[in-house]
Amino acid sequence: MLTVNTIIQCAMIFSICIHYLWRLAFPRKILPDPDTPETMAWVLPCYNETPEEMTRSLDSLARQVNLDHHKKVVVIICDGHAKGKGMEKTCADYLLEDILVCDNGRKYSKAYGARDALDVCALQ
Repeated sequence: MLTVNTIIQCAMIFSICIHYLWRLAFPRKILPDPDTPETMAWVLPCYNETPEEMTRSLDSLARQVNLDHHKKVVVIICDGHAKGKGMEKTCADYLLEDILVCDNGRKYSKAYGARDALDVCALQ
């Protein structure tokens, strides 16, 4: 039984080495950007994040490179109305009142609010 385990581990190490040498000889080709733009949906879940964390996450999505000609939508899901430690408002309230102000020229669409029928803005 112990020799079977050793043989299997040696076979695994051998296959990893063969795979590594194969990729050195025949590297994977990086596919170019597609000719037709794709539609991307980025989902940002949040529960009790601080405004700084949510802003940092949204800024990270906005800084993605080589995606200017693709259609993009950011779907923000606020799961619950919990307040984090030291927060004055809930995550949804920070999004609605401080981060996603709907008069800055960006396209927004109304989303579904299941808990207390809030009109939530979704950044597109």
